[in-house]
Amino acid sequence: MTNRKIFLLAASLLAGLTGVAAAQPAHGLVTAHGTVSHFTLTPFGSIVGLQLSNGAQVLAPPFMSTQIAYSVKLGDQVTVQGVSMGPVLRAMQISDATSHQTVTLPRKPFHHHHGAGASVTGTVASVINGPRDRHFGVMLTNGTELALPPTAFSVAAVASVVKPGARVMARGAKTASALGTVLKVKEIGADSSHLTMVTWPHWRHLHHPKPGAKPTAAQ
Repeated sequence: MTNRKIFLLAASLLAGLTGVAAAQPAHGLVTAHGTVSHFTLTPFGSIVGLQLSNGAQVLAPPFMSTQIAYSVKLGDQVTVQGVSMGPVLRAMQISDATSHQTVTLPRKPFHHHHGAGASVTGTVASVINGPRDRHFGVMLTNGTELALPPTAFSVAAVASVVKPGARVMARGAKTASALGTVLKVKEIGADSSHLTMVTWPHWRHLHHPKPGAKPTAAQ
C-alpha cells in the first residue's frame, strides 16, 4: 500500500471518529463542517479551539482568541479547513456561515508573533498609560501600537522618541489582526541609525517590579 493510500485511509478513519470530512484536497488540507457546541478555553479564558456538535475537535492558537470570538458564536454553522493532527484538526481557516465571517490563521499558527523582524515608522499620537503613573507603550497616528516595558521610558534615548508628535522607528515582533496591529519593540529610535535596544523583563515584574530595579533598555 502506497503512502498516499495509507494517508487517505487514516483521514477516512479520523472522519468517522471525529466528524472531520474525509475529502483531501490537492493542497493537503482536511475540511470539517458542523455546529459550534463549545469553545475550548485556556485557564485564562482564551479560546484555543472549537468543539463541534458532530464530535469534531478544532485546535487554534490562543493569540487568535479575540478574532475568533468576534467572528464565531456558539450555535453557528462553520466550515473549518486545516491539518489533521490525530484526533484534532489544526485550523488554518474558519468560515462562519451564520456571521459570514472568515478567520484565516497564519501558516505557523503556534508562534505568538509573526514578522519577528518587522519595522514600523510613524508619528507618536499618544502614550499608553497604566496604573501608578507607568507607561506601557505608545500609539502611532496610523493606529499601530508600539508595546514597551515601563522601564524603557526611564532611558533618555527612548524617552526622547516616545513623546506625542515625535517621529519614531521601531523594530520587533509584529502581530496583526482584525482588531489592529501591535509591535513588541526590540529596538527603537528616531531612525535606523539611532536605535536603542529594549530588553523585556520577566512578565512577573512588568506589574510588580522589584524595588530599585534598573531600567532594562540599554544603548
